[in-house]
Amino acid sequence: MIPILSNDAMRNADRRGIEGLGIPSLALMESAGRAIADEAGRIIAGTATATLAGKRLLVVCGTGNNGGDGFVAARHLLNRGAEVWMRLIGPREKIDGDALAMLHPLERLREMKGMKFQGHIDELQPMELDTLSYIRFDLVIDAIFGTGLSGVLREPALLAVDLMKRLRKEGIPILAVDIPSGVSGDTGEVLGDCAGATVTVTFAAPKLGHLLEPGKTLRGELLTHDIGLPTEILHELATAHAPELSDVQLALPTIAPDAHKGTRGKLFVLGGSMGLTGAISLTANAAVRTGAGLVVVGTPETAEAVVASKLLEAMTVALPDRNGRLSEEAVAALPHWSDWSHAWVIGPGMGRDVGVTTLVRLVYENVEQPMVVDADALFALAETANETGVMPRPGGVRILTPHTNEFANLTGMRINEFVANRVEAARHFAQTNRVVLVLKGAPTIIASPDGRIAINSTGNAALATGGSGDVLAGMIGALLARMTLQKEYDPFTAAFAAVWMHGRVADHWVDAGGSVSAFYAQAILDGLPQVLAEVT
Repeated sequence: MIPILSNDAMRNADRRGIEGLGIPSLALMESAGRAIADEAGRIIAGTATATLAGKRLLVVCGTGNNGGDGFVAARHLLNRGAEVWMRLIGPREKIDGDALAMLHPLERLREMKGMKFQGHIDELQPMELDTLSYIRFDLVIDAIFGTGLSGVLREPALLAVDLMKRLRKEGIPILAVDIPSGVSGDTGEVLGDCAGATVTVTFAAPKLGHLLEPGKTLRGELLTHDIGLPTEILHELATAHAPELSDVQLALPTIAPDAHKGTRGKLFVLGGSMGLTGAISLTANAAVRTGAGLVVVGTPETAEAVVASKLLEAMTVALPDRNGRLSEEAVAALPHWSDWSHAWVIGPGMGRDVGVTTLVRLVYENVEQPMVVDADALFALAETANETGVMPRPGGVRILTPHTNEFANLTGMRINEFVANRVEAARHFAQTNRVVLVLKGAPTIIASPDGRIAINSTGNAALATGGSGDVLAGMIGALLARMTLQKEYDPFTAAFAAVWMHGRVADHWVDAGGSVSAFYAQAILDGLPQVLAEVT
């Protein structure tokens, strides 16, 4: 797992390294600036340590520690032969502490290098905007604010952002120090304005704003450099973690050489209705593709034949219905399937009416088997919560999989009340309601009732298609059934592993040249074997 830090957590990590371990703060800044210079060399010359003679760089620095990183980078770039232009955002008199300590050797080196350092280390002026916009730089380094930004951008930072936007339009790459200036390190939102970056170099660990949109898109390629802080500190202080391939490989239950269908997990899927048979079929087929040994679909009697026609490996059972939807009378037939199964999925294609709401509440509260709750079952839970003022009490382990609108419905919140702080909203909901929450979006956030948070790093806009969530529900259900049977049981792990694989399929599609707009739910099923081959 990759530790993901908030702004406060990163400051605490720095403090622990400096005060607790005795690492000099100047050593951390020197390491950061050297990493920036190395990546600048890689971008414009192909290798980190290449000579940069004849290369022209613009370094835009703030007056704080982000600017201090830029001063160090400028010094190393000058030593490698580059022609360096520099502008400050704010008066030189505001620079102090470590940043000032790093400015002094840069100024002395400037005197030695002469014309290779163009202009003065001085504040950017509006009248320079047109002049600098027409210079053909090989690279611009944005070292204005980084994660230290605490409010909306103001002048003269807005002037610098305008300059960087103009240069980007000319095709000049921008390297951001820590995070593009104007992006919140905690939420990924834009605070006023932002030019974005081609590459972002961050230090020790990624920050929340690197993974949350629009920050994820604006930061371009993300490179994380080790500056000497122990990984133990980073994991201890992490606000969240991002699963990697190795984490998913460890999460998946093994299949024994003498396995048979009964030892690979039995999954019961409850849903479907007249006119909504595709959703439940995708869920069942996804469970089969993800490795469930046996899958049974409980669906309305009037829809059973249609659902069965869309399934080859999964079985169906007809349940009492009313007007083509499952009725509350269906609950009488469910204890048998609870005894038979290792896990459940409820909701896809279930439809919405009073009978469905009653059935979902009874199942949610009384079935002991671990359960994935998706789609129309989430609507039913929200209806119950609106009537009673509280969410129903789960009868066992529950994994809820809402998208943004469904989460707003479940919580009674407006989307704008939580969208900028989705991580903490997800954590609070999971802990309050004792569930694992899969808050689908860009990116998907997985929250455990014990406080753990995973932020998924795979996937792209191709997944924004009908049926994608139905497939994910079946994938989670299959892993949940296998883990429950084999007693390798952690619903949080089942959730993040399925979400990671779901996104990986979409990434392979795009990497192979597939169009984002041409992706569809069946393509996820078709791509699962390739991903499963990677992780098993």
